[in-house]
Parts: sequence; structure tokens; C-alpha cells
Amino acid sequence: MGLMYIASTLESAGHNVKILDMPAEGLNEEGALKEVEDFKSDIVGVSSTTVSYRLARNFIKNVKSKLGIPVFIGGYQPTILPEYVIKDSGADYAVVGEGEQTVVELTESIEKGRKPENIRGACYMEGDSIRFAGRRKLCENLDEIQFPAWHLVKNCYGKLGSLLSISKPEEFANIISTRGCPYSCAFCAAPKIYNHTYRTRSVDNVIKEIEWHVENGRKYIYIQDDNFSVSPDRVEEFCKKVKHLDIEWYCLMRADSAPRLYKKISQAGCKIVYFGIESGSQRVLDFYNKKTTPEINKAAIQKANESNLITIGSFIVGAPVGGVEDEKLSLKLALESRVDIIEVNILTLFPGTKLWEDYNKIKPLPLEKETSIHEVENINTQERNKLIFNGFYHRPKHAITGIAKILKHHRRLGIENIKHAPEVINYITNRKRVCEDYPKGSEW
Repeated sequence: MGLMYIASTLESAGHNVKILDMPAEGLNEEGALKEVEDFKSDIVGVSSTTVSYRLARNFIKNVKSKLGIPVFIGGYQPTILPEYVIKDSGADYAVVGEGEQTVVELTESIEKGRKPENIRGACYMEGDSIRFAGRRKLCENLDEIQFPAWHLVKNCYGKLGSLLSISKPEEFANIISTRGCPYSCAFCAAPKIYNHTYRTRSVDNVIKEIEWHVENGRKYIYIQDDNFSVSPDRVEEFCKKVKHLDIEWYCLMRADSAPRLYKKISQAGCKIVYFGIESGSQRVLDFYNKKTTPEINKAAIQKANESNLITIGSFIVGAPVGGVEDEKLSLKLALESRVDIIEVNILTLFPGTKLWEDYNKIKPLPLEKETSIHEVENINTQERNKLIFNGFYHRPKHAITGIAKILKHHRRLGIENIKHAPEVINYITNRKRVCEDYPKGSEW
């Protein structure tokens, strides 16, 4: 989405733009370099998260050595670590923070052969010194930002997290209706990225974008906000206006959202709601600074289920304050709440998060990549992962109920792939073999 926002802003400033999404398009580096060369690019921009940084760095070095084109890098990694990235990546410039306006000004500066010394949000090397005029003030009115340049990407976006795939990507689109998050979870870098702010687009502006997608044949919308439900009144206004459109949509909500919202979003066309549950243990939730309780998490899932929503719960394993007993509490919560699908992730330390900063004070962590908790603590995260994952999906009656709920609506939802369905089927048809792979030790 970030690439499309940058592209649309550049187009509105009169530039010709091409987007290459290498992972989504299945492009290798050689193919991407050829695309850049064939387009006769004057400037190359690269977006990078921490996870993709090493690939981005390698691509930048090849662009510089083989094509000799000016390169800027933006996204999560250069926003969190601008000085490190500008020295390490080989890029000419790093874009720090939201890049729409910075990239336009930087592009103009490059075209005119001027140094970007007064451009807020642009970091660059001058000799052995780093020059940075400071972060740009965040855009206060998000309605002023151009809609993403969907016409520049191929129809290859059809994933709902790591769990579900849409059968016809050309009928699917993401939108972002807010930026930032008012919460400060210890594993999340959003507070650092967005300077501890939370901003919203007007509902009318969001509806206008969705109407454009409907006019262009899209039927499914994933609202990709970090937290869609911060303002209950805004959600209710959105529901009143979106229910008249021929669209089905999915969103992420906190478990402590206003309970009245679940029925309203369901009636307005929402089909799937994703919860960041993280743990069934209060001490682990406190360690993550989630500001929720297991009881709140359980009640939210049950309320969403009652509203005929498909529920997805995300859990994190590996908190150093906890142990196997805490993961068992997570499994217990998942089963008792009747959440339809679970996603289990291993605690990972990313630059910019409170957890990363805390561990980095004890022992310097690598800057070029994320750090899994088992690299700094003696924790068997794989076994903890199996405990929850297998304990949930290897209870056939429960797992089949959840998957059947999705299959019942899969044509209407446009879903072609449910990641965990084959494992449940394997369990039923070949229970002995699966039990050998996943021993009873994973029971709670």
C-alpha cells in the first residue's frame, strides 16, 4: 500500500511511475533490474521492512553498480534506523516517516541537481557526514492524500494475513482508513513510526475510495488499519454508509472494542474480524502492555461469533515472563472462546519496539534483521508453538466446526484456500501418523 500511495502522489506531481512488487509478482532480482532498465528510470525508490531489509540492501547495491541510478529507500527500516540504513544500504537517500510529500520534494531536488539539505524527512550522506533536516510534520488531514495507484499494480493481492487466500485477486483490495495507533504494545513499532499519533480519514473519504473499487469490479475489501475500532462512533457512521454498497469487508479490532459494534459491522457487510489476542495469561498480556485481560479477549470472540462473524485470533508464544503453563492458558482461551481460526506467531524483537530497546540495552542486537526471542532467551519456541497450534487443530470436532463455518460461506466470501483445513482432514483420515508427528505432550 505504501508504494501505491507514493506512486499516486508522484503521478499527481507530473512524474511517470512504475511499481515493481517483487514478492507479489514473483520477480527475482535480475528480472527487476531489467524492468528498471527497460523503463528508463531516472530514480529508483525501494521500500523496506526489517524482514526485507537484507534483500532491499542487495538490490540497491546492484542498482547502483549495474545501472548507476540514484536510489532512495523508505519504509519501516529507514524510519526506525535512518543513520544505519543510509550508511549500510548504499542508497543515496533515506526517506524517514510518511513519504508522500518528502518523495515529491526529493525527486524534484534530484532532477535539478540540488542537495536536499532543507527537505524534512530526507536523510543523506555528504562525504563522511550524515545530513538530516529532521522528521517531517505528519499530515493532519489524511483526506488530502491521493488514493493509492491501483492501476500500477497487477492483480496479485489476495491474502488475508497468512491464513486465507481470495480466489479472484482482481476482486480484492486493501484500504487504510487510519494511520497510527493510540496504544503502545511492547512488541509493536507503530508508536515510533507514527510518533505516538492516531489520525483518521473522514468516513466520506473512505466510502469514496470503496465506491471507486466497486466501480472497478472489486467485491472484497480488507481494512488494513492497525486498529479499525478505536472510535466506535466513526465505525457506526462507516457502517451506515457502507451497508448500501455491494461489498464485503474484513477488519482488525481490539478485543476491548465497544461490544455493540460486532452486530453493527456484521449487518454492514463485515464477514471476518481479526483479533490480536496474544495470550491467555494475564502476566504475559501485562508484559506486552496490551491493556486487556483474558476475560475481555474471550468475551469479544464470543460476541463476534454471536454476530455471525468469522473470528481469527492471533497468539504470540515465547514471552520470557511466562512458561508452558502460560501457553496452555492461551490454548484454553482459544478453545473455550470458540474462535474459528488461530494464528500462532513466535515473539520477535523488531527495531523500534520497546522489547527490542530493552534487550538491546543488555546486549547489542543486530540492526540488519529481526531477532527471534529464542536467540536471546533459552526458550523452546517451536515446542510452545506446537502446544497451541496442535492442541487447537487436533481436536477434530472443534476444528471442523470452525472450518465448516468458513466453507459454508467460502463462495460468498471469495475464499479459495484455508491454510489449516488440510491438516484437520489429515488428522481425521490418518490419525495415527499425525499423532506421531504431534505427540500428546501438546495437550493442555
